[in-house]
Amino acid sequence: MKAWLLDDLTGIDGLRLTEVPDPVPGAGEVILEVHFAALNPADRYLAERQYPAKPPLPHILGRDGIGSVLEVGSGSVCSARGTGAQSCGVKSGLTARALSRSASPCR
Repeated sequence: MKAWLLDDLTGIDGLRLTEVPDPVPGAGEVILEVHFAALNPADRYLAERQYPAKPPLPHILGRDGIGSVLEVGSGSVCSARGTGAQSCGVKSGLTARALSRSASPCR
């Protein structure tokens, strides 16, 4: 799947759209099929070294999104595939599919 990848902290001009592997859910995690995603000011500040976090590089940008549950890891509070979920705590950045440690609500 495609993702906006940050290879260094020299600014947003260095972002590149590239293929990345599909995420796999672990215990307590879900995979979301992302319908809507956003880059926010924190993503820009991170790319420009103005954000306190220093993630390992390369880094997939994006933390805000909403979608449907595709896969559920063991021990997840969400048990139904296809249900709507708002991402809160995306682990791997936002792509067409996002790995989330906590997605809510799962109805």
